[in-house]
Amino acid sequence: MFAVAATTGTGNKTVWEYKVVTASAFKDELGKAINRSVGEGWDFVSASGLDSEHWGMAVLRREKD
Repeated sequence: MFAVAATTGTGNKTVWEYKVVTASAFKDELGKAINRSVGEGWDFVSASGLDSEHWGMAVLRREKD
């Protein structure tokens, strides 16, 4: 997991932390990893396609306290 700060608007700062999950698509492991993270309060942002070895990645974010 890594954290990045981003701002929105003028004067109102929203600080986000980001999480990247990687998993095999075999038996929908990537989907399960995404769903677990969403259940923990993360928002789904984006996902990559599978590579030649059937691995993918997803980016999630949540507002940092």
